[in-house]
Amino acid sequence: IAYPGIKIGIFRKTRNACYFTTYKVFTEKVMVDDYVADWKKGTLEVVLINASLIQFFGIDNFERKASMEFDVILVEESTELEEEDHVMLQGRLRGTVAPLPMKIDVCNPGAPGSYLHKTYVEKNGHADQDKDFAYFQTNSYENVHNPKSFFDRLKKWIGTQYYARYVLGQWKAFRGSVYETYDPAVHICAPFEIPDYWEKFVGIDFGLDMETDGNNLFVRVVRLFHGNLWRGAPTRQSQQQVAVFLLGAVIDRGNSLLEDEGRN
Repeated sequence: IAYPGIKIGIFRKTRNACYFTTYKVFTEKVMVDDYVADWKKGTLEVVLINASLIQFFGIDNFERKASMEFDVILVEESTELEEEDHVMLQGRLRGTVAPLPMKIDVCNPGAPGSYLHKTYVEKNGHADQDKDFAYFQTNSYENVHNPKSFFDRLKKWIGTQYYARYVLGQWKAFRGSVYETYDPAVHICAPFEIPDYWEKFVGIDFGLDMETDGNNLFVRVVRLFHGNLWRGAPTRQSQQQVAVFLLGAVIDRGNSLLEDEGRN
């Protein structure tokens, strides 16, 4: 309202998600009718009384409109977008009405190493931080509109990565999610040289490339303790080397490989 003629684009990953969440909440609970000149529901546009325009998009149907210009862009659940989507939207900030064109990303935290994390979180607070962005982190407990029953349900997540990411607002990777008892402090040790006298156990995922005809050994991916790696359909020589290693590990307890490669 303060800037007549301003163009605002509001985005989500898909148009359906934008319509059923962001657009409906905005039109039903946020926007005041007194400020609206026209509701264009077919195109998800809201025209204000001062000729300002608010448009809602899904990235999945935006390509044909990628030459549009905006003064302000808001991205809901921005972790759902790819890096190229963010770069493309940044290039659409070519409006001249707002005193400072800006892109606003709103999201639950994702994994460290993602585009948003590298672009904003890792740079936040550093001495060499870009002066053209600000980063704000919040958590579910700061939302006074959440009912008590919501927080009661959250208690079952305490101590998990879900709680850290979706409740406390921390950028955490989902590691060890298959085994909930996984604890890096217990199950990870510093690298060390494996003694030759240790008993060796070998596990192989043969994949879809395995052939079993008595003397053949086809292994899609086999990683041996000494670091050799074969990918795809191995050569006859690599088959023999793998077979010798496996037999040596089982029969000789890892002290030495079989002397006779003919036993493959």
